[in-house]
Amino acid sequence: MRLILTHPNTDFDGLASMLAAARLYPGAIPVLVGAVNRNLRDFLALYGDDLPFRKLDELPDEDVDSVILVDTQYLPAVEGFQSGIHRPGLPVEIIDHHPLDRELPEGMSYTTEEVASTTAILVRQLMEKKVPLSPTEATLLLLGIYEDTGSLTYINTTSQDVRCAAWLLTQEASLQVLNSFLNRPLTDKQRVLYEQLAREAKIEDIHGHHVLIAAAQSPEYVEEVSTVAHRLNEFYDAEASFVLVQMGHHLQVVARSKSDYVDVAAILRPWGGGGHNRAAAALLKDRELSLVSETLRQALRSQIRPAATASTIMTRQARSVSPDTTISEAASLLVRYGHEGLPVVQDGRLIGIVTRRDLDRAIHHRLGNAAVRVYMTVNVPAISPDLPVPRIMQLMMEHDAGQLPVVENGQLVGIVTRTDVIKHWGGLPAGRSKGYPNLALYLVGGIVRDLLLGIPNFDLDLVVEGDAIALARMLAAELGGRIKAHERFGTAKWLVPEALVAPGEAPPRAPSHPREKIGDVSQRRLASSHAALAIDFVTARTEFYEHPAALPEVEAGSLKQDLYRRDFTINTMAICLDRERYGELVDFYGGKKDLDRKLIRVLHSLSFVEDATRILRAVRLEQRLGFSIEKRTEELMVDARDLLERVSGERLRHELYLSLQEEEPEKILRRLDQCGLLAYLHRELRYTDWLGSHCAQAREKMAEWNERFPRSALAPQRSLPRVYLALLVYPMREDQIVDFIGRLKITGENGRLLRELGQFSSEARITLQPEPSPAAIYELYKKSPAELLYVLWFTDEVPGKPEKPVPLAVSESVELFLHKLKWLKVQINGETLKGFGLRPGPAYGRLLTDLYQAKLNGKVESLEDEMAFVRAWLAAPLADRQPA
Repeated sequence: MRLILTHPNTDFDGLASMLAAARLYPGAIPVLVGAVNRNLRDFLALYGDDLPFRKLDELPDEDVDSVILVDTQYLPAVEGFQSGIHRPGLPVEIIDHHPLDRELPEGMSYTTEEVASTTAILVRQLMEKKVPLSPTEATLLLLGIYEDTGSLTYINTTSQDVRCAAWLLTQEASLQVLNSFLNRPLTDKQRVLYEQLAREAKIEDIHGHHVLIAAAQSPEYVEEVSTVAHRLNEFYDAEASFVLVQMGHHLQVVARSKSDYVDVAAILRPWGGGGHNRAAAALLKDRELSLVSETLRQALRSQIRPAATASTIMTRQARSVSPDTTISEAASLLVRYGHEGLPVVQDGRLIGIVTRRDLDRAIHHRLGNAAVRVYMTVNVPAISPDLPVPRIMQLMMEHDAGQLPVVENGQLVGIVTRTDVIKHWGGLPAGRSKGYPNLALYLVGGIVRDLLLGIPNFDLDLVVEGDAIALARMLAAELGGRIKAHERFGTAKWLVPEALVAPGEAPPRAPSHPREKIGDVSQRRLASSHAALAIDFVTARTEFYEHPAALPEVEAGSLKQDLYRRDFTINTMAICLDRERYGELVDFYGGKKDLDRKLIRVLHSLSFVEDATRILRAVRLEQRLGFSIEKRTEELMVDARDLLERVSGERLRHELYLSLQEEEPEKILRRLDQCGLLAYLHRELRYTDWLGSHCAQAREKMAEWNERFPRSALAPQRSLPRVYLALLVYPMREDQIVDFIGRLKITGENGRLLRELGQFSSEARITLQPEPSPAAIYELYKKSPAELLYVLWFTDEVPGKPEKPVPLAVSESVELFLHKLKWLKVQINGETLKGFGLRPGPAYGRLLTDLYQAKLNGKVESLEDEMAFVRAWLAAPLADRQPA
């Protein structure tokens, strides 16, 4: 017998989860154990006959062989239940939306999803399996979701909760029935308890958070204290609330939280409480209310994290202007740095603030040459770095101020904007590095994105809000190692001492190839020839572009400005590495939301205008991650793509090389062609099915190549991108390939590879005609890079599409060359020729060349054959000395 169970004092989420499990696991019996809440009793009294729930005394006299446990992680106590659900090793499958809070014993498994209700986990499966529901079943399931999400209004509500709710409405769930059971008036007992709690309620400031604590005693049992607590919390609108109710020997604690800083489940866990970070409850026996209240306050002071303050969300190194700065000059600064206002400072003292609105009005009235002192806003409240964010919000609303200067010891140290405060609610910002004043350290960019996606990435990007060089020097002074600093760019490399790196923890060192070789462009920047680990620290920067496609002017800035200069929202997230807020995600621009939605989105509408190469990066990221380019972003790409013509060949080449390093670059090339972008690299570039299939073959056949030709083996990581490059230009004529090399400024080995490919087209038409000699094949291939030979071998085609078919297959000629011709050597040398009486000179070279060609063509094999050839060559008249 398989049972479906939930927690005692069952709520709608528990009841609905049991119903959903019963529909997903035919034959399993949902059993009501213990008491249920009042609204559930009323619901079952009306609709219970249409539902599969059973009571204990209605079960067959059979042993329990397994249990499905929903909306809880603990089996309920069932006195006198003979089948023994608590016996060791009994298979128990837990399905719960609460985080796992213990190590499970043998036989138990745990399934969860990041949703606000357990019902939503199971309803998603019902949707996928297209299980039909009756209106009563759909209504109960919707009740389960609505109860735990506050009718989809609680901040922990997820899109899956909403999608499931929408689907249940299509199954004829009744909102009228739902409202009659969720929005019920308080009973007389609940109303009396509510009034008592309201009288005793206190709002306490704990580390900058407003926390409601209310305690009361009731002479009789009151059902659904959580309902009373919810009403009380709505009235006071605190960040967190703790309601304690003593009823006889039992003391019930109900906790709710609206803040990531207050984890109510963690606070109640020592008392045996259950739930999650936003909602939790505990039931204590034989405990005094006053003692529990005091213990709770101590726990709150020790476990609630300090509230975010101005110092954690402000823009550091705030730019300011003097009172004599002109209106036009101030307006230019706002445009350059994207600010909405600038503090006005005189002799180090804040005297006012000038906003974009002030400047726009002054310029409209042709007052651009006037001083900002005339039109600045005075009496703007300055705030201290330790002012909590909630108080900052109040000041902004009281003064209708969009930005507040932050002052410490009489000096302007930053500015908090309305945007800073709003973005704070989307993610916790970080604070200062403990022990390093006025510095904050962040892990930023692609590595944060890949950490959230579970993709390996060793390319650290560390940004310092403050002086990166100073931080690196302090670390070296404290921990050892050496520093390489670049004052001009505000960057420093810390060469970490070997003793600080545990064996096996340092990433592999990158090979020291020239930067522009494909396969080396994005090598890990951590490796160093002087240390086991080298870490780069970069001062937070901001950028300004004088004109479209120009290289940016870079200046020191804040983290927010540094992230704003990046390409896409999913690359703008940061993780704080400061001790006090280690691991917290900073997300000013909605990167996490776009990551969850699998979207590539630019930060602003001029992003591609400022840097047109971002168009190519958008496609590369889209194809690598399996994401989609957001609709408006794609429109901006199309509008700005002509700007790629202004981009230097070196920058285009760099982006192409990065694309060719991807695991399946043909996907990127296909998408680039679909967007009309390949032609901006060169007018003759096209994506074809031939190119796609041969890129795939290049990966598939390399192992066979290395096995058959071990002396010409290729390293995939380095060689495959070069092979893809050759395949890309394979269909082009020699003059077009030369033009392509010039357009992208391709040099070195890659330039040689492409030039050889271009020349091969015309030479092959002549050489590989009927019955080509081995010597001719040798001459054709002797200077060819291994990657070119590999391309010719597995494509078995001649570039340029000769009009007449080539009898000797290209692959066969390559195999002949690699198996035999490339390695043939003659045994005779210059010393041997001296023995024949031949004086050193040009004749040496001609004779040895003719001898080598004879050996290639099979006319000379042994040493005796070589000696005979030399004698015959020397004896022949000069005019008859022709290559064999």
